[in-house]
Parts: sequence; structure tokens; C-alpha cells
Amino acid sequence: MRMGGQKNLGGYIKEISLIPENELLFICARKNFQPSHQKAIFELCDKFEIKWDVVHLTALQHQIAPLIDSNFQCLFLQWFTMRTSYLT
Repeated sequence: MRMGGQKNLGGYIKEISLIPENELLFICARKNFQPSHQKAIFELCDKFEIKWDVVHLTALQHQIAPLIDSNFQCLFLQWFTMRTSYLT
């Protein structure tokens, strides 16, 4: 399944279609990882069945695996906190 949408690319609007795995990588491949990025990834994962092997191999190919791993660790902590907050 493909996602589509208009993206603003330096003042130019262009129609772009991405598979969910690549969309996830575009969101997650940043040093300044914000709560809005976490929310976008949670929504993406709720909407699509992510092929994690594709995410992993693509991150390795583009040499961004350490950055993705670091941001996924933040995501996991956020997800775990949300899921276990009722225990306290």
C-alpha cells in the first residue's frame, strides 16, 4: 500500500508516493526528534502493517541505522510509559 500527498520541496509542491516503511524512516531520520515525530510514527504504525525487515535493511543501506536505533529507543520508552501508566 502506498501513501501519497503533497510535499513542499523548497517552494515547489510535488506529489510524492512513499511506502509506509520509507515514510517511517523519513520521519525518524533526524537528530532533533520531537514529540510530534513520535506521534506521527505511532499513527503510521497504527494505520499500516510495517515491514520491519524493510525498515532495517533500508536504514542499513543508507547508513542511518544508528540514528534510527536511537530514535526507536526513545519511541519504545514513550510507548512503554503510555501502556504501563495505569499500573501506578
